Amino acid sequence: MYRIERTQQLPVSLDEIWKFFLYPGNLKKVTPPDLGFHIVAGGEGMMYKGMIVTYDIDSIFRMPFTWVTEITEMEEKKLFVDFQRSGPYAYWNHQHHFKAIANGVEITDILEYKMPLGILGSIVHPFLVKGKIEKIFAYRMEKLEELFGVYITPAVIQGI
Repeated sequence: MYRIERTQQLPVSLDEIWKFFLYPGNLKKVTPPDLGFHIVAGGEGMMYKGMIVTYDIDSIFRMPFTWVTEITEMEEKKLFVDFQRSGPYAYWNHQHHFKAIANGVEITDILEYKMPLGILGSIVHPFLVKGKIEKIFAYRMEKLEELFGVYITPAVIQGI
């Protein structure tokens, strides 16, 4: 099992960032174009617990695959979890946490996943998968800053 945790601060209100993430269609705005990401079904309207969303995504070898996720947990303006029902991983559980902070919001992603194909999946993970997932998170952080601005800590604002 692998785990990635990333935290980002943005200079927007909790309400504003929650509204952005509440619509699955916005995921395309923060996903690298080379993934060929496309929502096939279930991405209409606002997210809710139990929502099933089906995506088409290009794999590392540019072969498309279908990925089905379910929103298994949702706490208004605090948390939602997307869990892979079917797709490329043996296990995928992605938690999205939101918290109001001084002059903005803090988003924490906790991703736990397991490679398919047993030992073979473990062998290819560091070469083909880990870096790609890291790149996706880096791209998302960059795009969120483009959309919502760069967070400046209150101490910097006050000149401390």
